[in-house]
Amino acid sequence: MAAAIFAVVAAWCLVDFTIPEPYSQSVETHLSIERLDWRYFGGRIAVRDKNDRRLLLHLTNEQMTTLLRAGDQGEVLIRGSVYFPRQREHNKGYITWLASQGYEGIVNPYYLDVSEITGASARLRYTLWIRERAQQLDPDVAPLFVSMFTGFREYSPQYHASYAYAGTAHLLAISGLHIGFIFLLAWMVTGLFTRRTGIRLLAGAAAVTLHTAMVGFPIPATRATIFTLIYTAGYFLGRRGDALQTFLLTATLSLLIWPGSIMGASFQFSYLVTGSLILFAGLFSRWQYPWVCYLCFFSSLPVAAWHFGYVNLLGALVNLAAIPVFSAMLYSFFLHLVIPVAGLIEGLHWLMEKVNSIHLVLAVHWSWLGTAGIFILLSIGLWRRLQQYRWAGLLLLPLTLAPFANIEPQAIEFENRHYRLEYSPQEDSVMMKHKQYQPHNEVYAQRLLLQNGISRVQTLVVYNAPERGFRHIHSAKTLVEPFGD
Repeated sequence: MAAAIFAVVAAWCLVDFTIPEPYSQSVETHLSIERLDWRYFGGRIAVRDKNDRRLLLHLTNEQMTTLLRAGDQGEVLIRGSVYFPRQREHNKGYITWLASQGYEGIVNPYYLDVSEITGASARLRYTLWIRERAQQLDPDVAPLFVSMFTGFREYSPQYHASYAYAGTAHLLAISGLHIGFIFLLAWMVTGLFTRRTGIRLLAGAAAVTLHTAMVGFPIPATRATIFTLIYTAGYFLGRRGDALQTFLLTATLSLLIWPGSIMGASFQFSYLVTGSLILFAGLFSRWQYPWVCYLCFFSSLPVAAWHFGYVNLLGALVNLAAIPVFSAMLYSFFLHLVIPVAGLIEGLHWLMEKVNSIHLVLAVHWSWLGTAGIFILLSIGLWRRLQQYRWAGLLLLPLTLAPFANIEPQAIEFENRHYRLEYSPQEDSVMMKHKQYQPHNEVYAQRLLLQNGISRVQTLVVYNAPERGFRHIHSAKTLVEPFGD
């Protein structure tokens, strides 16, 4: 019954999902703040205009600092432009994300008035306190500390890319894995004082709800919190816990609350991987942790291919080491709130960097054949008559990578206000010219190349750059022209 309801709701969400038509207009208007999110190179704020449209306000670092000094409650007056970008091949993932989050436009202001801001919310005051605690940490670690406790992504695009290329970017998103870590922490701490399951469940549910509120109720963490609350309610109502039923109920509720999220990578990763774990994780009584990492890699492969266009072939091995290290670092973060443990955190962070350096990146594209092959081979272990072939099916899983492999690179001509990028298949060369140099230009350019199946070229030429920043685009010849020469 739960599966049927979920299928109906999911089908309705897919049919109902639309992307707004592109437009651009100049405005002078008041915007009410819903949620702010500090980023490395500026701010992104969810706002609503007088017509109740949900918009994404983009601010520079200077504008964001001005806003934070005034607070985050009330309205801001802006003069600038509001637009919804035209969907193109290079930005279709971003456009889908905008629509899935319910945004009807992007605001770029050239004038910002914060005189009508009425002060700081509890979340902002908490964020400023976390920032104070972060000052005791190494500058490379502090942004991650702030991000894990506030949802403000202050780490650089290069830092995020190191996780993305290693296949561990899910550790940076405040999602179900983090909620599970926090629940487990509350469960263990309360276990020092009582063995009553009900009290420990309530403590865990309260801890994850509070943490989700403090990070601004991001959709992935909120979904996991809903799951936790449903499971806790089932315990007190005397209902036997059923992971699959709870999973389907949580998925249905999240789609009813955020119908557009079904098109987002976060929803698809969360529920495809979690559903696969519920169905297939119990196939082995031994070596469960390595099996879970192996399972997560292949069950998430279709989504990674669809949204990102590249995958670390060693992703299962990397996560095998990364998850324990990152969980130890996360628990050390909690300890640092009470007792300074900067040395321990920095040691774990160094180890995490070493783990993330293990990668073999492959450009991939989505494939029906590969997706079907993954889940057919996984399902062999569920059929009694085929259980004797379980190991054979799992050992054949790497063969499903072949249909995903993107080995036909396409010509590229891409230009924005920061750089120009060209790739010629005939000459097998990449040319990148910085018009306005920013260190993270290479991160976005490299991602675009990988998404188009380009991971190795004969010649790579970069103009107006102090150094080569490409990590996974290998070349036989490289020319870098220093910036300003």
